Amino acid sequence: MTYKPRSRHFTRTLLTGLMFFYGAVFAHAGEAEVKVIVEIFNGQPAQVEQFEPTFLAIAPLAKIRAMMGEVYELVGDPVEITGDELDYVVTTATHKIALKIRLGETGEIAGLLVNPPQKLSVDTSGTNEGSITKAAIETDKIIGKYAISAATLSQTTIEFLMKDSELYFKNPNGNQVQLVRKNDSEFYILNMEDIIFSFKPDGDAVNALTLDQKGQLIDFTRLDLILDEQKKLGDLSDVSVESSGYAVPDALNDGLKVAALSDVIGSEKLIYKLIENIEAGAYGEIDSLLIVKDGRLVVEQYYNYFGRTQAHQMQSVSKSITSLLIGSAIKQGFIGSVDEPIGKYLPRYRHLLKDGKQAITIKHLLSMSAGFDWNEQNPPYSDPKNIRMQEAMSEDSVEFTLSLELINQPGEVFTYSGGYVTVIGAILKNATGADSVLDYLQKTSSLKALGFENLLWQEQMDGRINTAGGVMLRPRDLAKIGELMLNDGVWDGQALLPENWVKDSFANHTPTKMSVLTDYGYFWWGKDYVVDGKTYSQDSAEGWGGQELLLFAELDLAVIMTANNFSPDVPTTSMIEDFIIPAFK
Repeated sequence: MTYKPRSRHFTRTLLTGLMFFYGAVFAHAGEAEVKVIVEIFNGQPAQVEQFEPTFLAIAPLAKIRAMMGEVYELVGDPVEITGDELDYVVTTATHKIALKIRLGETGEIAGLLVNPPQKLSVDTSGTNEGSITKAAIETDKIIGKYAISAATLSQTTIEFLMKDSELYFKNPNGNQVQLVRKNDSEFYILNMEDIIFSFKPDGDAVNALTLDQKGQLIDFTRLDLILDEQKKLGDLSDVSVESSGYAVPDALNDGLKVAALSDVIGSEKLIYKLIENIEAGAYGEIDSLLIVKDGRLVVEQYYNYFGRTQAHQMQSVSKSITSLLIGSAIKQGFIGSVDEPIGKYLPRYRHLLKDGKQAITIKHLLSMSAGFDWNEQNPPYSDPKNIRMQEAMSEDSVEFTLSLELINQPGEVFTYSGGYVTVIGAILKNATGADSVLDYLQKTSSLKALGFENLLWQEQMDGRINTAGGVMLRPRDLAKIGELMLNDGVWDGQALLPENWVKDSFANHTPTKMSVLTDYGYFWWGKDYVVDGKTYSQDSAEGWGGQELLLFAELDLAVIMTANNFSPDVPTTSMIEDFIIPAFK
């Protein structure tokens, strides 16, 4: 079947390459599916009535809106939709997107899998460094933010970005459109040759440009250099509670105490400024910022449709939570210690634990030093050949991992591996006798005392809980985990973790040899900041796309952030160094 929509204009920005899939019982396929695909790719926010309640229980509407928004922002309007049964392909002017969609009996979406968009072949030869400006152009970085020169329209801004050596134009609505070279200084919008941008170099930078829109000329001047200065500390005299939109967190009966910023620090304007910058998009797509100081929640801000009650994807923060469950299992006597060999808890796989593998302990897995031949960074996750993707999609992910060759002595070399976390999940399930890791967390573990709400944990292809990256958790509940760790495993006067577990979790068991996150404990990262000549140590749970729980024990400070900064990741270093540490030190 083939569907070709009529031309129309979409004004809503729509997320790239994230895959999400949730199962249910399904009925028919065909015309109804195509109609729904058109609806969800039309540039408008998704509506609750388009989805089955069971789907929304796992994938909150705000997350669906954000994800589909980025897809549309990248690929633009659908030109053609082909396919049948469950498999379809959406084609736009610049991309093809393979997807699976399943509808329930009444026509609502019950299952959806959106694969990363694949770029169509477009001739952009010559679009390279130096063709627009003599200044260096970094891939995936904004190379120009411009405002209309007329004073009355000064708030209308456009941006230009480089992606994979190709130039993109981002309009005021947020839509990204690829540009094609016309000559050394002019580019036109793909498939719209009568809309031309003329760049005007000034020394080593382009500080002005003209847009020729079908004969109508509009002049723009460079704005992003000014904005870059605004992102720095600058003059805080005009910053206030009102200008930032800061509000004191609500006191709820959830174990978190609350306070106003002004109750705990005297330099709250730094945090007001940070909140202003987040609102202005200075750090990409931040969905939430929470700060706990001296045991009290003093900042709780949400953005991009997100709110307090919604579970947010946590990506690899899931690993750190899995580590805490091992601590819980040891505390409760289900596991003896981290020094026990993994074969004790994996009787089904003992035949694979030979040729040195029998020496692998739980600690080796927790510290990412088991020694298997594993490279999770190359090829990237978007490639089906990526070893983590192969493991997650395998019929038995534990067997997949344990069948690999041992190339290093256990305990000697750090190798980041989602497969190790999968094996830890199997150990947890077997040791505790729970139906799943999620079942253990919610019903039996000591961590249930934290009172998680709306927590979800997705499965891998073989039905195992995705312990390496599948948690969806409310940021406020992540703040509880932060408080638990800052209080050495004690929550509301009760020790939920073994003595010294937090200390051991943060210890540098395996140096990573990485330039930023240099230390690694039990699925927890470590690094140092130097602010005003003083060193501040940070322990953290880190997840792809900007999911972070940052802990500063010396300051009794926890910083929680969730985001949709997947392409590329937006580092939080400047937020911490310029605002958070100076405000609370």
